Amino acid sequence: MSAAPPPQHHERRFHPRSIMMAALCLASPAAPATLWPPALMREYVLPLQALDESVSSDAAARQRLLLEATAIIGSRSAADARTVRQLNAALFPRLRVAYDPERTRAPNQPLDESLLRGAATCTGLSLLLVAALRANGVPARVAGTPAWHADDDPRCGNHNWVEAFVVRLAVAQWAYLGAAEDSPLDATWFTSRAARAPRGVFAARASGGAAHPLFPLAWGGGRVPAVERSARYRHAVRREVRLAAAAAARARGGPVCVVVREAARADEIAALVQFGARSCRRYWPQIGRAPLDGAGAVTLAVGEEYVVEAFVPCDEGACGEGGEGAGESEGVDELFCGRVACVGRIVVSVDASDAPIVIPSLE
Repeated sequence: MSAAPPPQHHERRFHPRSIMMAALCLASPAAPATLWPPALMREYVLPLQALDESVSSDAAARQRLLLEATAIIGSRSAADARTVRQLNAALFPRLRVAYDPERTRAPNQPLDESLLRGAATCTGLSLLLVAALRANGVPARVAGTPAWHADDDPRCGNHNWVEAFVVRLAVAQWAYLGAAEDSPLDATWFTSRAARAPRGVFAARASGGAAHPLFPLAWGGGRVPAVERSARYRHAVRREVRLAAAAAARARGGPVCVVVREAARADEIAALVQFGARSCRRYWPQIGRAPLDGAGAVTLAVGEEYVVEAFVPCDEGACGEGGEGAGESEGVDELFCGRVACVGRIVVSVDASDAPIVIPSLE
């Protein structure tokens, strides 16, 4: 018997038709008014491919997904958490696609094939929902586990679902949901099972690197770049994010853009919080505003370390003549589409407490 071929590591680069995805995002009336931070756009909005599926013949499928999703969303913001849940519940009946593994050719069949067959696996349904969200400018990715049970269990089985970067009040952050399921975000039937998955939980991203693991796919031996998400499903806590008085004073009334990033991966954004009297829409979409002395609640994984930073736009007068503070944060070009000043920063190792995260001033 010949040896099995080695697993394939897929590096998903921009497809030439990614310009089409950008055009769809800007054309959608439900898309946010401005672009997300470059790191989110590059990894989770513009790529056509979400896992290792073929994207060579799906232009018509993507156009249909855009039209159906736009009809469901209407005049609402596509990134609103309630809108995302309603889109998930209403999209698949309109597409006439249902969960039916027996009528699918492969778990990762292309979008157009799922629409033609009217059937898909959990992976295929997730690919459709991710494509619909991305077409409307919402960062989205496929998450999942390659095994529910022990590796030597023949009934092991895998499961995939969707994570979307959704807006609640003045906070935008990742939330998870099962494709084609009408259940609340972050509260699904698989939550407890994901927490116990022996081979971990991963969320696929477009590019990899030394700081990012590989998502082992349950078909064909392939792997794709990913973010390790097991800690988020095992134990997550809600923590308020506040500005210390000195940081708020330096902001001069706002707007203040707070970015929560994974400490080990500077380009992996966990949450955005907006403070102040004016919006940050030049830098990311309108997500509501908390008062400078208020708080925004973010969900973080216990045991993980995060960098929490507060920025103000330079055109608000905080950078000074020479742009003071504009380069104080590593990877700031991944976060903003213009010059900013960092006015506060803290590194947080998350524990199970509910103590607020207070961002001190850099001065």
